[in-house]
Amino acid sequence: MVFQPGNYTVTVTNINGCISTSNSITISFLQAILSATGPTTICPGSSVVLQASTGTGYTYQWVKNGNAAMNFTNNSSYTVISSGIYSVNILTPGGCLLSSNNIQVQVLANPSVNIIATGSTTICSGSSLTLIANSTSNGLSYQWKKNGINMTGATNTFYSVTQAGTYTVVVSNPSCPNNQVSSNPITVTVNPSPTPTITATTLLIAPGSSATLSTPFVTGNSYQWQKFNGNFPISIPGANSNSYTTSIGGTYRVRATNTFGCAGYSPQLTLVNTQMPEIESPKMLANDSNDKINVYPNPNNGQFNVEITSELVDQDMHILDINGRIIQIAKLNGLINSIDSEGLARGTYWLQIGSQQPIQMVKN
Repeated sequence: MVFQPGNYTVTVTNINGCISTSNSITISFLQAILSATGPTTICPGSSVVLQASTGTGYTYQWVKNGNAAMNFTNNSSYTVISSGIYSVNILTPGGCLLSSNNIQVQVLANPSVNIIATGSTTICSGSSLTLIANSTSNGLSYQWKKNGINMTGATNTFYSVTQAGTYTVVVSNPSCPNNQVSSNPITVTVNPSPTPTITATTLLIAPGSSATLSTPFVTGNSYQWQKFNGNFPISIPGANSNSYTTSIGGTYRVRATNTFGCAGYSPQLTLVNTQMPEIESPKMLANDSNDKINVYPNPNNGQFNVEITSELVDQDMHILDINGRIIQIAKLNGLINSIDSEGLARGTYWLQIGSQQPIQMVKN
């Protein structure tokens, strides 16, 4: 009895020692061989065809994960669209039942993704919110969208939002770039922040006087005035209206908060305490023991002289009104300079030369 394929002969030896060898007979066994016509790792929606050995009168029973179909068919091929371990049983006309090798097919799963917001989705203008794409899959590619439109360069696992809109992120596995999955939408609302400005009745505070800082009143806004200590703003207790009066020099700003809870800060404004001497006639001495600056006559009708020391020659002299605004600039070319300010209205002005203490000047 033969159990293995091969070429078989028989050798006969008689009693006289003569040997004779028969003709050769080739014995082969039927085999069921299963092969794949393409890659066995496929994308969702794709397929791979498995092909079994063929023969006249063969019938086929396809098997997935050890579970065979009920009936044999004439189909020697099978199209696979789902993951599993596949084989085939082949029944020959002679009644032989052949079992094939196994082939494992893997269908890559589509990734899943959802967006996580790191804070409230209602923010104030000038602030931001970080959105994070949360997925259990690795090696994915990302594309963030705002209102359904791709955002250039937004291909990370997170995105910093500063504008209102509805945001989603689309992910895909590089092995299946055509199978894209979109996340849940996140809608971000951006409320406006106040942009307060401030004005002052004066920037130069003379002894015994004060300056009032003001910001336009907006219904629903609350206010907090702050004074800087170096680079650090300190809130002033009780300074909660849209104006603040002070006799103390320093750098100030105001914070306005609207009904959305959004805050905005004004530009900084600096007030200076001046130490103005009494007006003398015919001249006014600066608050300097070296008497570097003489102004005469003072008061005057718009024509006056400024006498300076040599170290102040070629500097600019600024004429400021009581609000600290520069209204005229004069070049000091010599030790004695004649200044024409007849175009100025009657009133009190300050003369500022370089870093010298301001000098009060009155025009009658």
